[in-house]
Amino acid sequence: MLFRSYLGDAFMAEVFRFYLIAPAPLLLCAILGLKQHWRNIASKEIRSDGLANFILLTVWLTGAIAEFALIGNYYPHYFLPLLVPLAIATAPLFSRPPVAVGLLIAFGLWTRTISGYPDIPAHREGREKMAELTAAVRPYVKDRCLYVFDGPPALYLTSGTCLATPYIFPDHLNGDMERDAIGVDTSREMTRLLDSRPGAIVTASAPVIPKLNEATLQLLRARLRRDYVRVAAINNPKRTLYVYALKTLAPNRRSDAPEPYQGL
Repeated sequence: MLFRSYLGDAFMAEVFRFYLIAPAPLLLCAILGLKQHWRNIASKEIRSDGLANFILLTVWLTGAIAEFALIGNYYPHYFLPLLVPLAIATAPLFSRPPVAVGLLIAFGLWTRTISGYPDIPAHREGREKMAELTAAVRPYVKDRCLYVFDGPPALYLTSGTCLATPYIFPDHLNGDMERDAIGVDTSREMTRLLDSRPGAIVTASAPVIPKLNEATLQLLRARLRRDYVRVAAINNPKRTLYVYALKTLAPNRRSDAPEPYQGL
């Protein structure tokens, strides 16, 4: 059996702080909603299939929590499958209009606070950076594939490129936690896709994951030195994304730029 490696204490501590704060109001309301549902069953305020619905929801929610707990490593978005059963579990609390209005306001303020939405300037900048990155990549992937070693996977869609590997999420091949846990040897897959000579490769100045896969990183660096030239650097608030193109596709470009993740 293949297992993902541990993300690290500092990263996991930050994630668990998120889980203690962000979902807390919804978890509390779900518990209160289930209690109210049970009271309604006991007082016969709901129809005869209320018990079956209660059991179904409880089993669904228990299964979602168990599935989440089995992951072993956690990113905040892994909590998403729990949101639907938790939201449904709160439904009995909305049976009384004054409470429903108060909860709607509270949930609205809560989601606005933890998400920061809508941060219009940040969203506008994100769209602009994505357009800039797409424009930088597109000339080199007309007849060849793109490989995003580190960067937004949405770039595959916006650039209309083919895929150099089935493992398109950067963590699959650039993260140490996925090393030999995706069903293939990660170093062998990295070698195979680099041998296919993607027209463009995207990397970054700093990683967003706790630990990079050192073996695949060294394979990438060696190939970039030999066959590629850096053609663009897209500055973002926290790091810079780099676009490398095959030297044969950018014969007039010269680059003495540092390697990705310099100093790591």
